[in-house]
Formats: sequence, C-alpha cells, structure tokens
Amino acid sequence: MTKKIIFIAVLWIVGLLEHPSLFAQKGVDPIQTNITPTSFTLKWSDAPQIKGAFWHKDNTPHSWVNSTTHQLQLDNLEPATIYWVQIATITDKDTILLTPAPYSTQSLSTGEIKIFFNHSIDNQFVGNKPASGTSDIECLSEIINRINNAQQTIDVAVYNNNRTDITNALKNAKTRGVQVRYIAASATQNSALTPAPAFPVVYGNTDYLMHNKFMIVDADLVNDAWVMAGSMNWTTSNITYDYNNMLMIQDQALAKAYRIEFNEMWGSIVETPNAANQKFSNNKTNNTPHQFVIGGIPVECWFSPSDQVTDQIVNTLNTANSSVDFGLLTFTKNEPSDVLVSKFTNSNVAVRGLIENINDSGSEFAYLQSKGISVADHYLPNQLHHKYAVIDPMQPNSNPTVWTGSHNWTFTAETYNDENSLVIHDSDIARLYLAEFEARIAENPVSTTEPQNVGFRLQPNPTEDVFMVISDQFDLSNDTKIQVWSSTGALVLEQLFTPGQAISTSNLPVGSYIVKIKSRNGFAALPLQKISR
Repeated sequence: MTKKIIFIAVLWIVGLLEHPSLFAQKGVDPIQTNITPTSFTLKWSDAPQIKGAFWHKDNTPHSWVNSTTHQLQLDNLEPATIYWVQIATITDKDTILLTPAPYSTQSLSTGEIKIFFNHSIDNQFVGNKPASGTSDIECLSEIINRINNAQQTIDVAVYNNNRTDITNALKNAKTRGVQVRYIAASATQNSALTPAPAFPVVYGNTDYLMHNKFMIVDADLVNDAWVMAGSMNWTTSNITYDYNNMLMIQDQALAKAYRIEFNEMWGSIVETPNAANQKFSNNKTNNTPHQFVIGGIPVECWFSPSDQVTDQIVNTLNTANSSVDFGLLTFTKNEPSDVLVSKFTNSNVAVRGLIENINDSGSEFAYLQSKGISVADHYLPNQLHHKYAVIDPMQPNSNPTVWTGSHNWTFTAETYNDENSLVIHDSDIARLYLAEFEARIAENPVSTTEPQNVGFRLQPNPTEDVFMVISDQFDLSNDTKIQVWSSTGALVLEQLFTPGQAISTSNLPVGSYIVKIKSRNGFAALPLQKISR
C-alpha cells in the first residue's frame, strides 16, 4: 500500500507561561511573512505540499485552514500575541509531531525606535531620522526616564551596574508599586546592587557571562511597553567614556519576546525567581519569535546561545551588495570573516571595520588586513565597546540593515554567553549607524600602511593628486583593471592599467578609499588616502 503523507500545522496561543524544554526548535522552520496584527503567513521551501492547519485558543477549536501550496495563511489572530505552530506529518495512522516554533503577530504599539549614541556622530551621513541622543547625559536620562515612567513591571538583564542613580530609580519604582526583577552577571562586581536592594536580584551564568544589556518596561501595556537594547552596560565607564549604542523601542510584541527570554533565566513568570527552573548559557532553548514588524520596519531578534546567532550574522552579511561597515570590541569568529572576504573579493563590496581588541586569541584582524580589507585597530583611549555592522546604508533599494546588540563576534558569545541581538532593516536607522562609524573613523584614521605580501603598492600614498600602482613581483598586463572605491561603497573611478601611467585623483574629494587591482595574477585591494595640498 502506498503511504500517504500529509502535513498539518497545529497552532496554539501561549501567554506568560513558557516551557522552554518542550519547545526547542530543531531543523528548518517555515519563514514568517506578511505579519499584521491579526494574521501572518508561513512558507516552506523544501517540504511536501502543505495541506492545512488546525489551531485553537483556550482549548476552543477553530476552523481548519486549507492550503494548496507550500504556505499557510493564519487569520483571525490577536495583536502582539505569540503563537506556537507545530507541524504534524501523518503516515497512514501514525502521526509524527515536529518541534513547535513560536511566531508573533504585529502589535498595535506606536513602533517608535529611538537610537542613542554616547558620543557625537557625523551628521552629514544622517538621513531623515535624527539620533535621539548623542551624549552620555542623554543616554542616562533616557534610562532613568523609562524607569520613572514604568507603571506595572520592569525586568532588567544587565551585565554590570555601578550606577547608584539608576539603581535608586529602580528602588523608587518598587516603592510606588512597580514589580521590579533584576538579572545581573555573577562574573562582575555590580557594586550598585550592594547592599541588596528591596527588589529581587538573580546573579546568572556562573561559568561564563550573563552578558545581556536589556530592560523591558510594561510588557502588558500596548503603548507603554518598551525594550532597551544595545551594547551599553550600566557603568560610568560604559555610559560616559567607552563608545556604545543604545536602542529604546516601543513595541509590545518585541517586549513580550524579550520577557520570554528573561523568564527563562529567571526560572518563573512571577516576581519571585525559581532557582530550580533557571536556565542560562547553553541550557536555554530557542523559544522566542524572531520576526517582527515595528512601526512598519522589519526587525529580527536573536538570543544566544540558543539561536545559532553566528549563522544569522552570516545571513545578514550575505545580503550586502555595496558596503559593510562594522565596529566591534572583539572579532574572533571565522564564519563572518570569511563572508566579508568573499563579499570584498568576489562581489566588489566595500568593507571597513574598527576593532578594539585586535590581539585577542584567534582575532580576525590580521587575516582581514592580509586580504586587503580596510580594518583598523581602535587605538584611542576608551573602549570601542560596540557590536554593530551596517549593511548598504546608502543604497535604499538594497535592504539597508543594522546588526547590533550585546553579542561580540566570538566563540564564547555564540556558545556559552547569554546575549541578545537585533537586526533592523531600515535605511534611516542604517544611516545613523553609518554616521556613528564615520565619526569613529575620522577620529581613528584608517592606516595607509599596505598589507604585507599582496604583491602591489600604491605610490605616493597618501596622495594629493595622482598615484601609481607598482609591483615588484608581478608584471602588470594591459588588461589589469584598476578600481577606486569610496568609503561609502561607491565605485568612483575605474580604468585599465597602463604601465608607467599615473592615475589621477584630482576629481576625488579628500578622504579614505580602497584601490582594487584585478589582474591575471589575482586580486588585491589596498587602502588609499587622498589629502589636500
């Protein structure tokens, strides 16, 4: 007898109660699209034809949802609600249930996304959206203001805190009846939490780092639910001196997703933590939705180490068509580095980077430089503490994207630390992060020291008006192509190589460039600095 295989999706609603051990995702999940407050679509690319779905809420069965393609349209849902979808394969009388996966509807919140930097940015690169703050004072004021305006709940997961002003605001919130829950890293001093405050504190991830820097305010209130994210710890050094970014997002769906992650580490859904149920590090499961629409902007949310975040970094970098700029405290993972080299070498994508800890074990700094990529050591005082990448910010038709959060591009962040990351697909927000990057590059100029063993050099470099491409190892043929790329990823000059002929830069503005040399001997890319007379 021929066995008949049918796919069924069973959908149910999950409130505050999470059971991460039951909901670990495995395999390939469907892609969520067309997210609205009352519906979304799930699409499969490599499954048999989907027959339909049953779903129910509060044990009340709903209608069968038919499908004749590799997708399901789920309607009549509730806003800012997380639904678990389970696929069932039916073979004769046997039913095999695949692992459920969570998906969220869009919220009815304002969707306001506020971007803060604690140092000045280069405003000439800013688009239609200004930064909400570019100073330490504005960042600190925003944090305290959000705490002071909380009405019901505040959940904090912040690596380190030595700011008594922030802790006092939390104490005051507790006094006026707001439920305050706090998760700190056991690996740091957290001096502002000593002596123990009136609100409960859990010190998490005893073997590695509870490295998050997020806060959730009033997740149950449509227009008052806020999520704080980014790279900033609550310390004087991180707020005032080191270079950081902070986001404040008014969206109930995102707040509920962050609360699931918080509750998993907290061990309960109530004010009192439950140590027996607490999950940190690689004990956590992939139990949060990942796709959101916030104020009309597609946003992704990923948590470490449960969500294979390095794969998501790679996927994001692979969307680049024009440029990638990144600012990272440390960079030791091979996979993102390989993508950057491939994009730079094979796809004419301009890649620039700033890295603070270039001497960390396994650092990708020297490797990227050896491939001709314009990556610099952030050698100025105070740490470049960012963990961001900006993709195609000046190309509005090429999915401009920002990756940011607490996740350094390292093995430990991927495998053991508790981290969170946001991916925001928006041109104006991408341009804000480009403006931040340009300000840091201007303070910390890209070196014109050429990588060793590439076989070419530019002379003179820096240059005022002309330069020549010279090689002591290769005979450059007449079919060698010379390209000059701007710091924003634009091809500004291209010509065939002519031996002994200088290449004019008279029409180029002062600034940093990448010269790409493509010959029969291979490919090279060298930094070039144009200076004024």
